[in-house]
Order: sequence, then structure tokens, then C-alpha cells
Amino acid sequence: MKKGPKNDKAIRFLMISLVGITVLVIGLFALLSGYMNKKSTETIEEVGKLYMTGMNEQIVMHYETVIELRLSQVQAIIDTVYEEIAPHKICAYIYDAANAFNKFYHETRILAEEDAEKKAGYIALLKLTKEVLETCIDLLGFEAPERM
Repeated sequence: MKKGPKNDKAIRFLMISLVGITVLVIGLFALLSGYMNKKSTETIEEVGKLYMTGMNEQIVMHYETVIELRLSQVQAIIDTVYEEIAPHKICAYIYDAANAFNKFYHETRILAEEDAEKKAGYIALLKLTKEVLETCIDLLGFEAPERM
């Protein structure tokens, strides 16, 4: 190739064009990246809210189920204690049932529940748990404090 004034101008034009296009493309990618990042953040937040709402409902259902299972085991525990003369099993049962209820109580807004039927169910579960725990404590021969 010959070097000359025309050739230098053409190379200079191509270089400036290449730099210009590169800057334009980088700017465009930066704008698109910012837009995509904003959209993905909003989408992630929306998905997170939906997920956590579903998780809270699942947690409440899980704790309700655990409490109901623990309460349904009372008769079997009492029978086992009687047959094996093992009162420590009542203590273990009380501990497990109280822990399950405590988790449920902290994860569930019982009095703030808007659904009246659900709220009544929660209160019934509260009363049943209290009665079962009191009965188990009575079987052990001591009294539970009114307040902690």
C-alpha cells in the first residue's frame, strides 16, 4: 500500500469512526445495563414478596400441623408412660409441644388475623394447647406458674 495524504486521511477517518462507534456501543450497553438492572431488581423484589407471602402461609400451616400432631400424641404418650413407668417421657413431650407452639405463636399474628374463621381456629388451638400442657403437668404432680 502506498502512503500518501489520501491514505492517511482514510486511515484517520476509519480510526475515528471505530472509536466513535465503540464509544456509542459502550454507552448503549451502559444504558441497557442500567435499565435491565433496574428492571431485574424490581422483578426480584416482586418475586421475593410473592415468595415470602407464600412462605409465611406455608410456615403457619406447617406449625399448625406440627402442633396438631403433637397434641394428637397425648394419649399414646400417657399410655407409654403408664406401661413403662417413665414420667420423663411426659417432660419430653411437654418440651416438644411447647416449642412447636412457641414457634407457631411467634410466626402467626393471631389477634391481627382478618379472617374471623381462621382467628377462631387459632384461638381454639391456643386453648387446646394450654389444656393439654396443663393436663400433662398435672400428671407429673406439680403446678405450672400463671405467668413467666
